[in-house]
Amino acid sequence: LGGKKSDCRVVISTTNSPGAVISADYVRVEGFKFQVTAGSRCSVFGVESLGRTGVEFVNNALTGATSDTVYFKNMKNTLIRDNYVYLAAEDGIKGSFTDSVIEYNHFSTPDYIKTAQCLGHPDGIDMNSGSINNLTIRYNTIYGYSQGIYFPNGPSEPKYFNDVDIYGNVLYNKGYSGS
Repeated sequence: LGGKKSDCRVVISTTNSPGAVISADYVRVEGFKFQVTAGSRCSVFGVESLGRTGVEFVNNALTGATSDTVYFKNMKNTLIRDNYVYLAAEDGIKGSFTDSVIEYNHFSTPDYIKTAQCLGHPDGIDMNSGSINNLTIRYNTIYGYSQGIYFPNGPSEPKYFNDVDIYGNVLYNKGYSGS
């Protein structure tokens, strides 16, 4: 047997939003390809999880979302590791976390045609959906996003950021590119 090794992943393909929902505590989602085919529709999320505890999201590939690719809000004890996000129109990961780690993920070039259609601006990691307590963001590679790692600062929705460690991340081509 020889030849080239292929990317052997179960593909979850959808045109709906969100593409997949993690709705259980203490679950590990590993080795999938989440593929969103939204056409010209905006606001199509990739993977969503709200208010869960103990979720591990590991070694997945995600593509095509026209809104947030991974949207995890009010999550506790969450691990997001070794995922590959590419050709999305909005944020790679958007969420709010307690006692969690985001590490070794790769965020590749956004789909700027979809970004323009949806009047968005893609951030690699966006913490604009709630408060953060004890979060580590480390060893991620973020390429081509308008804001590599974004923490908001404003009165529109009060947010608190406590005990946040950010180190060892590599950001390429950082600059504002959306509307």
